[in-house]
Amino acid sequence: MVELANSVLAQFLGAEVKRFARAVYIKNGALTIACLSSTVAQEIKLNEKRFIESVNAKARKKIVLNLRYLA
Repeated sequence: MVELANSVLAQFLGAEVKRFARAVYIKNGALTIACLSSTVAQEIKLNEKRFIESVNAKARKKIVLNLRYLA
């Protein structure tokens, strides 16, 4: 599922995002994203709801309920 989240992240922000942000793990419905850029973290936060919906739609089940960020 982490690979799926990373592919959705690349769709939302482009392939270059892999240098700055990556989904790390999912635990108890929280997807943790490691992010090295505050600008990228803001962009993810602005699109958080759409991002979560897209990950869940591609997984065909509700696995992500919220996002957590690691800096």
